[in-house]
Amino acid sequence: NITNFSIENVYVEKAQRQGINVSNCQNGCINQITLKDCSPLSDKGFTSSQLESWGDGLIVWYGSTNVSIDNIRVESGNNSRGGRCGICIDGYAPSGKPDSRNISVNNAYVYGYDRPIHTELCGIVTVTNSVFEYNSGSDTHHFLQCGVVVWNVLETTTFINCTFRTDMRFMKNSGAKAKFIKCNVYKTSSTEPMFITGTEQTGIVNFDDCLLSHAGGEW
Repeated sequence: NITNFSIENVYVEKAQRQGINVSNCQNGCINQITLKDCSPLSDKGFTSSQLESWGDGLIVWYGSTNVSIDNIRVESGNNSRGGRCGICIDGYAPSGKPDSRNISVNNAYVYGYDRPIHTELCGIVTVTNSVFEYNSGSDTHHFLQCGVVVWNVLETTTFINCTFRTDMRFMKNSGAKAKFIKCNVYKTSSTEPMFITGTEQTGIVNFDDCLLSHAGGEW
């Protein structure tokens, strides 16, 4: 619950819930951050539903607005830990507070989580010049298993000049408003679909000048 803040040159390792939790904060910058193995230990009794609540590298939520995130590296390659999202932008907010919006992410690298980046119930989010990798061998949560989630957002989540690599699915697009511009998507699985399938997979996803490399399976 802070206005006008800066988090810079921070290294966090083996945090048990989130590496960094930005909650109900406005007008801030987060820069030069490394988060290593910041997710609950799977042998400490954390259930799958608890991992869905706690297992993030960085979460910006609960009505946070006007936050820039630059030069961030989020990795969880420890198979004894189960992580939810490498970077999560969540619009859940208390009554009377604004939704999380006007969030920018630039020059991010995320690896080892159930989904490297996840936006949900939020306003405008812009992600640029970033790399997101999903690898099933480093993910012990195994819930959505994809490169990106855009879930029931209020306004468009835009990715510009980003690279996504996945050995499972590329995207869960429930209620999505998503735009990909000059992005590269590499899906190495020959059996999994590009998009998670099901009746709840709705919304609008636009690709503009993107490379989509698809080893096989359904779109």
